[in-house]
Amino acid sequence: MGSSSLRMIALLSVAFIGQLIGITLLPRTNGFTNPLPTLGCAAVGVFSLWMVARVVHGGVSLGILFPLMAAIVPLIAVIIGIVIYGESASLLKVAVLAMACGLVGLASRMA
Repeated sequence: MGSSSLRMIALLSVAFIGQLIGITLLPRTNGFTNPLPTLGCAAVGVFSLWMVARVVHGGVSLGILFPLMAAIVPLIAVIIGIVIYGESASLLKVAVLAMACGLVGLASRMA
């Protein structure tokens, strides 16, 4: 794997982590009325979007990148909600979401 591929993987990883941090901070913003979490949420959101822009500029196809992000980020967001914020989780809810993520992945591989 070349250094360019490793760079793209690193940028994509940072983008994912940034989105997850923003999602984790979102409830603490109290509807963007709590200044410090709001600033953190906005900052990591913009930074994450910047990383996505760098990945796209580096040649990664939008048709691959966004379905991947659309599948993984919500699944981990549900896990964050369950673990950190004590949201209810039924096995059916998690299974249907995981299946939907799989279908998004399948659809992104189709021509």
